[in-house]
Amino acid sequence: MRIHFARMIPQTLETILSSRDPSFFRNLLQPPTSSDREIIAQRLSEGEREIKDCEFKIAILLARRERLGRSTQRYKALLSPINYLPTEIISSIFELLCEENPLDPYIRAPAMTISAVCYRWRQIALSMPALWSSLDIDFDDLNPGEGARMSRTVQMFMERSQFHPLKLRLHCSYYHKQQEIIDPTLHILVENSSRWLELSFCSESGDSPDFAVWRRIKGRLPLLRRLDIDFDPEDLFADTPALSSFTCILYDIPELPFEQLSHLNIKFSYTRSVLDEVLQRCQKIQHLELEYVHEDVEDDDPVMSEVTLMNLETLKVTLAEESTLEYSMSLLLPRLTSLEYIRRYGRYYRTWEAWDNLSFFKQSSRITNLHIEGLPISDIQMGRILTCLPGLRQFRLYELTSDAIGESLSISDRTITSKFFQHLIFDDKAENTSIIPRLSELSLRAGYEGFDASGLVKMVSSRWMPRRGIRTAVDVDCLQSVEVRLGGDVANELPNEFLALESLKAAGLQVIASVERW
Repeated sequence: MRIHFARMIPQTLETILSSRDPSFFRNLLQPPTSSDREIIAQRLSEGEREIKDCEFKIAILLARRERLGRSTQRYKALLSPINYLPTEIISSIFELLCEENPLDPYIRAPAMTISAVCYRWRQIALSMPALWSSLDIDFDDLNPGEGARMSRTVQMFMERSQFHPLKLRLHCSYYHKQQEIIDPTLHILVENSSRWLELSFCSESGDSPDFAVWRRIKGRLPLLRRLDIDFDPEDLFADTPALSSFTCILYDIPELPFEQLSHLNIKFSYTRSVLDEVLQRCQKIQHLELEYVHEDVEDDDPVMSEVTLMNLETLKVTLAEESTLEYSMSLLLPRLTSLEYIRRYGRYYRTWEAWDNLSFFKQSSRITNLHIEGLPISDIQMGRILTCLPGLRQFRLYELTSDAIGESLSISDRTITSKFFQHLIFDDKAENTSIIPRLSELSLRAGYEGFDASGLVKMVSSRWMPRRGIRTAVDVDCLQSVEVRLGGDVANELPNEFLALESLKAAGLQVIASVERW
């Protein structure tokens, strides 16, 4: 068999290189000669130049495409609805967003984020000093060496806030251990103390700050309105003509213009005598919060002085021990309209005997809002208290459902029982006046097990009297809203008796009922 190689090989290399058929290259069986290599090199150079030309044209087209893409996005942004909002509305939204500016080493504060979105937003943000006047700094988030960067950020906020009053919230766990981190920032803030409107400085350890730094603020606080500290300030804030709200841990009696305060919050008081003297000076306060009043253990039978606060309207007591309840009930508050007793922590016995002292509630008969949450009070005690409050309109009762070791209380040891509902039932034919005749809003939180649903329905129905010309022997207001939340270890459905409330809801009574797992 003869093979004709001449038929497989083209006549010249020029023919192969000019061909677009790749099979011609595969048919090249002989190595190229020197003249062939010159031709190949020339063609290779021409091909590489053409490739570079194509790549250059591609780069130009890609750049043009990118420019067109950016322009298109800008045109789309111009059609965005937010661009039609007036600057005044955008400014109001920014103010709501920047009420707090947490300064974190790794997360931008809201004001900084807003100013980096677009040109218009940046101009709006920079023209609003109020956006930069609120700072929230947790020094626990800073590592050693980051104090300088934080101080630069704070300096920027001071410059952009211009002359706007400042709201400062500072927190650290151990001041003296973190002093190298805190002081550079604190020096900048102290230099602007004449603009302080609100100051909160809290240290979990109770460490006092370096008074060498703080001493410079004395007499330079013309705008300070709200003060929240947990150290003994001595005389640092003695000259604060605008101060109206003070929150503190009461170690001793600080030099402070107590006579001008309208709000006072005592987070902890070591002695009742000191607290008594402070309250005696606060004759203009309208709102008082007590979180813990230490019992004077050195005195077996301490004598409680009568403290009268003629202008007090709101009292909120966070209870951990019965002694704090006893102290609050020793106060004379003839104008009190709102009273809250809220559980904090601690071990509770089944009931507290202090609830049996009704003299406090009788002399505070003007109360219109009462909130009792998670405290040991029996149904009988609760009923007796309510008889002393004829003007009560809003009543929230969240009963205690477990004892000191976490065991569920039986229904007989709880507050919201059948007897409790019987106290609240309105009977038009009864001779005795119904308790809390002005009640319009009722909110209950009770345990699911043993809850008297039928008693609740009967009580609510008796107080649902829409104004349709109905005349009663006793002047009792119509109930406007009822909220009931039942809870326990296991999630359950609402009792069937609650279906009876649907008709009242359809008639106009606001009813909210739910079952939760606690």
